[in-house]
Amino acid sequence: MGKSSLRSSNFELLRIFAMLAIIGYHFFLQTAAYTATSFPVSHGIAMFLGCFGRSGVNVFVIIGAWFLIDGRFSSMRIIRLYISCLLYATVITAVVIGLKLSSPPLGGGAAAKALLRVLTPFSSSPLWFVTDYLFLLLLSPFLNVFISKVSSQSYRMLYWILLIVFVFVPTVESMIPGFGIYKYYVVKSDIMCMISLYLIVGYWKRCCEPWFASGHRPWMCMIVMIICAAVLCIGDHLTGVLKVPMSVGKKYHEFLEYLFMDLSSAFSVVFAAVAFFSFRQLDFSSSFVNRVARNTLGVYIIHQTPVFIPVMWSVFRVNDMLGSKCFLFYELAVIAVVFAGCAIIDSLASIVVSQVLKRNCIVKLCSFWDSHVNSAS
Repeated sequence: MGKSSLRSSNFELLRIFAMLAIIGYHFFLQTAAYTATSFPVSHGIAMFLGCFGRSGVNVFVIIGAWFLIDGRFSSMRIIRLYISCLLYATVITAVVIGLKLSSPPLGGGAAAKALLRVLTPFSSSPLWFVTDYLFLLLLSPFLNVFISKVSSQSYRMLYWILLIVFVFVPTVESMIPGFGIYKYYVVKSDIMCMISLYLIVGYWKRCCEPWFASGHRPWMCMIVMIICAAVLCIGDHLTGVLKVPMSVGKKYHEFLEYLFMDLSSAFSVVFAAVAFFSFRQLDFSSSFVNRVARNTLGVYIIHQTPVFIPVMWSVFRVNDMLGSKCFLFYELAVIAVVFAGCAIIDSLASIVVSQVLKRNCIVKLCSFWDSHVNSAS
């Protein structure tokens, strides 16, 4: 196949970086690096490498929205993701339980509960991102009708309402002493943030792109934000070294947790946007990049199946490496190994999923569903 006939790889490469950032976020949050008060340098490194994880989630939403807005609805995409989630999570959970890989081993009611959760990955999903993304895909044709029919003036008003309510106000309020954003901000939820971001992307595509979308501005903004994130992480380390008042240090740490760990924080949304517009400017094609990018959602499902999480991190013996001078290179290697290992598993397992999707009943169902939705929109 000639290079000119290959699908553009700029956004596919961005998907890969986004998933690596998500794994880095999970490394920080799900291992001893998160509570490593005795090893502040390791904690700071893990925080910095993990601070782009929520932006990585937003990257998937932005890329998906950008192409879904003008594209035809495909129910096969939804069913493929649903079956992958069901198959991977069920098999991994059964293997962990059957081989007693967890510590302590799951037994009786705990094992049954773990299996029940993954057998219903849409209604009781422990994989929140996949569940919300599936729902967003279901809503996309109806959101697209709104995007195409609403007047530009009304859309502009909605755009600023969404930015103010879901991005700017909670970010500012997270800096106010004594204000707990997760306790008081009642309109926020992950799916509402995703829907809001979808509509924001629709405004960018239909009406007006943000000021940082063209020229060198998105790259400059991304570099500045990376530097700022590093400075903020160093500041978190210095609050302990300089022995600032406990109340000040605690509030600063809470603010960083919101800024880096909330889906709709100004940092998470803006960094995802500048990354998207930066990579949009790239022009190259790579069959290897395209092939690897197809495994990104599978990587998420595999490494975030709940019973597998402690088993996976225990293999890398994070506790023993917290004081190492090579911690940065160690963590980067772990992130790469987790991604590569899960991508290989997904590549092999996708063969089974593809065979399931070829069944005549599923093909007919998808064809019926797509024809009605696309004709209505």
